[in-house]
Amino acid sequence: MITLRRHALLVVEPRVWLAVAAAQPEALVQCWAAQGWPLIVRRPYPSEPDLTGRLVPLGLPLPPTEGKRRLSFQAPIEALRPFTTSVWPQVVATQSGMTAPRQADIKRLDALAQRHHLTPEPTGSLLWGAVTGLPYLSPTSDIDLLWRVDPSCLDIHAFLADLEQTAATLNTRLDGEIIFPGDRAVQWHELVSATPGDEVLVKSFTGLSLAPAQTLLSPAQDRTA
Repeated sequence: MITLRRHALLVVEPRVWLAVAAAQPEALVQCWAAQGWPLIVRRPYPSEPDLTGRLVPLGLPLPPTEGKRRLSFQAPIEALRPFTTSVWPQVVATQSGMTAPRQADIKRLDALAQRHHLTPEPTGSLLWGAVTGLPYLSPTSDIDLLWRVDPSCLDIHAFLADLEQTAATLNTRLDGEIIFPGDRAVQWHELVSATPGDEVLVKSFTGLSLAPAQTLLSPAQDRTA
């Protein structure tokens, strides 16, 4: 079953991909689906037709060797399947461009994840290099991770404190989002620096909004009490 949320990874059937990507003649793009590589679900553009119907908005970021362009497509939902290959942490840590300091960072972050019973999802160059084997990582690449959390099942304040402390020990800058139930995502830097009365920028598949940080951090039963 296809879940339409930001950052979801979907594979397009190769025969359909040739039509979807017809306007992009580059060999790498044309053979993308045949390699079994995914595309990433993105927010739909206002100008795109059929935003909530049969067509799914997808993105494909090319590696630096191909100009680092971000290509946008729409594909019929019936031609998509979820990308289920796990890349954290083994594939991520052994990809091209993964230096010893970065590998040490991955180990620290994996230990953090295990302490809180979470599985981070790599995104950005960290993800695409692991998935494709292509040289996405550069010396200045951040470590981008998505953390899906539910404050009803997790001590969110303890996790955020641990995340901030761990990030301060890394060799590489840590970027990424905390994703709450309902596909509501907030940059982790913004969340850990927010005071109880602050509003934070929340991203979702349908757009952007502001929400009180404390509302996001409260367990569901507290929000409905």
